Amino acid sequence: MGDDRRRLLNRVAVIAGLAWLILMLLSPLMRAGLDHGHVDLAGIYQALAVLISVLALAGVVVQLGLQRREMQASRIEAHKTRHQELRLLAMQDPVYMACWGTFEMGKAATFEEKRQFQYLNLLFLSWLTSQRVGLPTWDLRVVLPGVFAGAAGRNYWRFCREVWSKTYTSPSERALYDLIEAEYHKAIQLGDPKPTSELLQTLRGTHPANTSSAALDPPACSTAAAPAPGP
Repeated sequence: MGDDRRRLLNRVAVIAGLAWLILMLLSPLMRAGLDHGHVDLAGIYQALAVLISVLALAGVVVQLGLQRREMQASRIEAHKTRHQELRLLAMQDPVYMACWGTFEMGKAATFEEKRQFQYLNLLFLSWLTSQRVGLPTWDLRVVLPGVFAGAAGRNYWRFCREVWSKTYTSPSERALYDLIEAEYHKAIQLGDPKPTSELLQTLRGTHPANTSSAALDPPACSTAAAPAPGP
């Protein structure tokens, strides 16, 4: 269950509790009227009108709160989309990537290493978004060992894990963090990460003895704008 749905249920529970409290406060007056052999219908109607008004006001407050939250969520998503576009633009052109400097990786890095870092950041944030909204994610216990088998994945998490720990603290976010952290430590215990060239050889089904270094080198980066990645 998502955090927003849980908060909505909490609000409904509060409204129901207020209605129950009002009925409990009115019930002695109604019993007193019955004990004396008469019922003050006007008083009962007035009490019910007050109760309905309170419930209606509470409903309006909840609705306004939900609308405000939705507007805030829309603004956040628009900001995230724009930020993602900037990252994708930097991944396509080393001129724009240079504008990011080295602050993210904490060291001088090649253009390919920076592209890997930016891509991994988008990948991990997509898992985080899926976790937040309650969508099913891939079996990360299967995917993450492959991510952390290489140096790029380990470097990313080693640099970002502290930020994740301090920033993403809701129960669902923490569950994802704990899972990633556990798989990261498992990978560390297996030994040194595999270099990118070896991972490429594995993906291509080649053997180091039969593969020239030129075949493993990434293509030269052009300063021309590359087509935007597909969905």
